Amino acid sequence: KLIAYTEWRSLEQRDIWIANADGTDARQLTDGADEPSGLAWSPDGKTIAFRGAKQLWTVRLDEGVPRQFSTVEGEKCCVSFTADGKRLVFRVNRNGKRDVWWAPVEDGQGSALTSDGLSEYPRAAPTSTQVAYLRQAAAKTYEVRILDYSTGRDRVLVPPETLAKFGEFYALPPRWSRDSKYLFLSTRSGMLRLRTEGGAPEKFSFSTGLGPFEVSSDLKRILFQKLRAGSAELWLYDDLR
Repeated sequence: KLIAYTEWRSLEQRDIWIANADGTDARQLTDGADEPSGLAWSPDGKTIAFRGAKQLWTVRLDEGVPRQFSTVEGEKCCVSFTADGKRLVFRVNRNGKRDVWWAPVEDGQGSALTSDGLSEYPRAAPTSTQVAYLRQAAAKTYEVRILDYSTGRDRVLVPPETLAKFGEFYALPPRWSRDSKYLFLSTRSGMLRLRTEGGAPEKFSFSTGLGPFEVSSDLKRILFQKLRAGSAELWLYDDLR
């Protein structure tokens, strides 16, 4: 029922705001946050994790005070909560080698989930022990993979030759459906819906463009960022069929 987003006050300052799903009752959550982006809700809806300029942070809705999350060295992004809310999953880039990491919310002491140096754009599932991510198979060529951190099983969901047919994908983590049965990936030819149990990708909707997006739990609405004339706005595409 709530939307979290980043609002730019100036080139030097941006903060997190919260609004109702219909855009009403917008209120500021943080004041002077560390350039927040890539917002992710906790499963209980009480905390938001985000990427800052150099670090990962969490902020509780009842406090509005960002807390540094992890001391893991390297450039970090693409943060999300595991389904039980106890860990955060994120990407770490160390000297050009990119891997998926996770760490307990309580102490932020991270460990790697992948070690090939080619893995990025992770997103933890909302109702299972899975993490979807993209792995670079060749120059400008990626495959979609799913890692189950409870069993260690790591499998290819969409091979690179199949994903390449839809054109370049935008540099964003995939999004899960609320029941963890589907993944959504934004490409230049449109948004793809991927069944997590396997099967051919399906064209789901138009391309949302370069900005982040979310798909509603009933799969009928897409919230996305639209860039135009040097500004960024939140848009809602309703009544998908």
